[in-house]
Amino acid sequence: MKINFLERTRIERSIIKLINGNCPIKLNGLSKKSIEHWSESANQTADPRQVANATELLLEISRRLQSNSDASKHIFEDGVFSKNSTTEACMDRLKELAPNLK
Repeated sequence: MKINFLERTRIERSIIKLINGNCPIKLNGLSKKSIEHWSESANQTADPRQVANATELLLEISRRLQSNSDASKHIFEDGVFSKNSTTEACMDRLKELAPNLK
């Protein structure tokens, strides 16, 4: 599913708001560098296992958003576009995990 810039920005902001509303260490963006910096800092105040799980989900969401904004990377099966809901599934898991980052 190709997403436009505004939709991608909306999703990124909702993820950042979710993390920043649940963790004392603020996430500044969804770039790999920003996520890694957040992870290193969050390990100081939160359960490292929870931070590792959140980091994995954040990196996956970041990769998916990048891929979904580039139509050349869409997957087709038997000539039919295959919608991948991995981003939504990761966001749902992150919503469940986020309260444990305090």
